[in-house]
Parts: sequence; C-alpha cells; structure tokens
Amino acid sequence: MGFTALHLLLWLLAAFAPTEQDMLTLHVSPRMSAGCGQQVALDCEVSSSQHGLSIKHMEWYQNKTSYCSVNSEETITTHQGHTQSNFHCEYQQGRLTLIFTEVQPIESGNFRCKLRSNKGAKEKSTTVELQECCGKVEGVIKDGYPTCTFTRVYPDGEVHWFHGSHLLQTETQLTKRVEEGGLADYPE
Repeated sequence: MGFTALHLLLWLLAAFAPTEQDMLTLHVSPRMSAGCGQQVALDCEVSSSQHGLSIKHMEWYQNKTSYCSVNSEETITTHQGHTQSNFHCEYQQGRLTLIFTEVQPIESGNFRCKLRSNKGAKEKSTTVELQECCGKVEGVIKDGYPTCTFTRVYPDGEVHWFHGSHLLQTETQLTKRVEEGGLADYPE
C-alpha cells in the first residue's frame, strides 16, 4: 500500500490539530505601576473556545505564598494569616480578582495566577511596581542644630545636608525603623 495524499493530509491534521489546552486562555492584568497607598486590582480571567469549561482551582500567589484561591464550587479562600497586606479577593464567572486596598512595598514584585480545569492547566504572571513614597518630611532646629524626620518612605534613601548649594560634610547618624508593610521611618 503506497503513501497517498490522503495519508499525508491525515498526518498533517493530527500533527497540527489544536489540543484542549491550546484552546484554553488565561489573561492577567498587565504590568502595573502604583503609588503608595493606592488601590491595586489584579485580574486573572480564563476563557475557552470550547464549551463545558469547569474550573477546578484558580489561585493568585507571590513567591510561593498564596493570597487567595477559588475551587470548583466557586468558594473563595483568602489566606490572610501569612501577610500584613490589606487585601481581599472577588470571583465572578471565570475571573479571580486580587485587590490590595492600599498597596505597600511588600506587595511589589511578581504575581502569578494559576488555573486547573477540565480543559487543562495554565499559569501566567504580572508585575506590580511601587513608585516612590514619602509620607511626611519635617525639619526643625533642635539644640541649635538642624534635624529632620521622614515617615513612610520607600525606597530607602540617604540624607545630605546643604547650605545653599554647598554640600556640608557631616557625619549624620540615621536611625531607621521599618514598618511591617515595608515603609521606612527616619526619626530624628
């Protein structure tokens, strides 16, 4: 029996036919840049070109630490105990949303959404980038010398003293205190 065009066509169809996993798509929010204290919402949405998609497990996590997940009964489990973050999660029709009420430095970085379904498994990531923060700056003269206080600062910084445009060479002793959310205070 010889090799025919029909054999070739059947072979090509089998080789290039999309699998169920290829017909499953996971979309996540694009890279975000947020200011300190702003609300940030990360969306993870699944879609399939085939009917009958059934989600078994969907989850948002960062560095192997789970924030929230949803199961096949659409029950949301939030994992608040491991972090100081102020967040909650919402789920509706294939979309799991992780919402940080006031984003902090500990929430900056790479986040991953993973999905297990009857059509396959997928995983995608996005990044939250925190902009500079400086809650309050206060300068006073104490005992004849200038002092300054910075609260809720991100990222870390240095203090340089100037007289006019001239940099003063001083040996400044800085005391730094880091809050649980990752913001730093530099008291006088």
